[in-house]
Amino acid sequence: MIHPLRLPFRNTASQKYGVANSIYKKTGVHLGTDYPCPVGTPLVAPENGEIIVSSKSPQRGNYIQFKHGNYVLELRHLSKAMPIGQYKLSDIIGLSGNTGTLTTGSHVCVVVFKEKDQLPFINKTNWQDLTVDANKLYI
Repeated sequence: MIHPLRLPFRNTASQKYGVANSIYKKTGVHLGTDYPCPVGTPLVAPENGEIIVSSKSPQRGNYIQFKHGNYVLELRHLSKAMPIGQYKLSDIIGLSGNTGTLTTGSHVCVVVFKEKDQLPFINKTNWQDLTVDANKLYI
C-alpha cells in the first residue's frame, strides 16, 4: 500500500498519531496524523478500493472514508472530496485543505480505522485496538 500523500509532505507531521491532547475528549489522544501541505495537494488511493463516505462536518470539514482491504482510511479537512465510488491505486481521492476545526494551518489529517468507521465506539481504553498509525501502514 502506498501513502496517500506524496513526498516531501508525508515526511513531516504537525501532530502525530497517539499524541496526548485534551482537545479530544473521547480518547485523550490524536487518532490521526496531521501533515502540513498547501491547499489543493492531491491525495491518492493507497490501493484499489472505494470511497464509502464523502461528506462534511463542523469538526472534520470536508472528508472522505476510503475502504480498502481491512481498513477505512479517513482524510479530513479537504478542499475537495471525491464522490462515493470505486477508485484504483494512485487515483486522486481528495485534495488537502483547511476546512473544519483546525488547530494549525492547512493540512490533511489521516486517520486509519480497522475494519470500519470506529469513531462511534472509540474511547480512552480501546483507541489503539480500533485504529492504526498511518505511517506504519502506508509506505
